[in-house]
Amino acid sequence: MAEQPQTAFVLSGGGALGAAEVGMLRALLERDIRPDILIGTSIGAWNALWVATHPHATDVTPLVALWKSASLRLFLRGNTLSFVPRLLQRQNYLLSNAAIRRMLGQIFPERDLEDLTFADLAIPLRVNATDIMAGALRTFDSGLLLPAMLATCAIPGVFPPIMIDGQQYVDGGILDNGGVSVAMATGARRIYVMSVAYGGVLTQPISTVRGLLDRSFHLIASRHVRQAIERYEGQAEFIVIEDERINEGSFMGLRQTERLIEAGYEAAVRALDEHAQLGR
Repeated sequence: MAEQPQTAFVLSGGGALGAAEVGMLRALLERDIRPDILIGTSIGAWNALWVATHPHATDVTPLVALWKSASLRLFLRGNTLSFVPRLLQRQNYLLSNAAIRRMLGQIFPERDLEDLTFADLAIPLRVNATDIMAGALRTFDSGLLLPAMLATCAIPGVFPPIMIDGQQYVDGGILDNGGVSVAMATGARRIYVMSVAYGGVLTQPISTVRGLLDRSFHLIASRHVRQAIERYEGQAEFIVIEDERINEGSFMGLRQTERLIEAGYEAAVRALDEHAQLGR
């Protein structure tokens, strides 16, 4: 009997749009599709970390609860009085990453985050971050977990960059919001790509600043994924999960969680059914 190819879950970045990945994961777990390895970028790394610590989970109810506990108030807590001084003092970030630390702490309620390492995870995890000094992508897969997680989520100008080994790191989505090439490098040949970006054609012009910013993110991020898949076409089996309804959400909007989870779930069901119909 032929050996089954190694399966990778690739979870892209996308801020609040990452809620859609929760629905995608729900559909995969319902069909008992599980990863041998996880690759996460930005918020995708956060979702991937939950999977890496719950290898036998049959549903994503706890992850849904974590997402629903997130709010703008949570991220602004302790930052309102320091926001203006940071601007005036020309610091390189606006918000502390305390809220990210608190959210990560909910995944590991009985462990000290400072001591956790990649080796403590039940499923191997790769986390992408951008070395802003060298202008290069770095994939973390060993050593302390917390610095890598804070680095991959460090949206430039919003959260503080993270110093690791003398280098300054920010959000991995700047250089590669997909992570497909990392999955290929691990030897995975069945790759489920969970993308929260939509690069298709719009039917109406964009009328707001936020809309333009959100659309720009979608175009850049979706191109990362498409170009990588084209590069490795024929070398691996790709199941891409995406949905144009995710494009209706905002990169920074935390009041859309339930809608995005449902959209992600339905997108995954369609993608998996279509893949099955192809006889693969």
